Amino acid sequence: MSMLEALGAQEDLGTERLRLLESSLLGDVPQLDRFVRHDVLDWAAEAVSAPVASRAADVLVAAAAPAYADGVTDHWRRLAVTGFLGAEIEHADETMPTGHARLDQLLAEVAAADIAAREAWRQAVTQMQVWTTRWAPAMHEATWALHLTDRLRLAADAQLAAVLAFRSGGFNAHDAAYGVWNALSGLVHATLADDLLADEHRARLTLVHRLVGTGPA
Repeated sequence: MSMLEALGAQEDLGTERLRLLESSLLGDVPQLDRFVRHDVLDWAAEAVSAPVASRAADVLVAAAAPAYADGVTDHWRRLAVTGFLGAEIEHADETMPTGHARLDQLLAEVAAADIAAREAWRQAVTQMQVWTTRWAPAMHEATWALHLTDRLRLAADAQLAAVLAFRSGGFNAHDAAYGVWNALSGLVHATLADDLLADEHRARLTLVHRLVGTGPA
């Protein structure tokens, strides 16, 4: 095999791995169940033990599972969400405020993204791919700073709000797999830990957003 053929084979393998990342589920339905009961509903300890609260958690899990699992038919999906819809619980398809003014502004911008804005994010991510190895250390520093200052709950809420903004802005699974989500997630952490991060790490986590043209100069 020639050098060019070897490089081509490596590129094909890399593309296939990205496609797998784009389409694969994280975890399984039992893990989703635990996430809903023990993380999302951790503020209500009764969600695990009390009969009424446990049944309410059952409804939430049943509604979430079809959207999460692959290959579920529309018929079973409708049956699974009947209890949730029947409860007439208000739910949001748009960005929820986090209470952090600067972050809420950023997420509102993402949620309102049009075709040009989405393309700007994609191009900025592509432009900065050579620096992706520096993203993880910067993200680690931001997460550690948030942990030490007891801001992890705020950070978790902010990341979930960012998911809503990402979807509302028209970004898709391909964008998530190819780095746009990492860029947004890092921006969220950097914004929450702005007063704690070293300049180097702050610059790394906010660089894509600044390249998009909506961030600080």
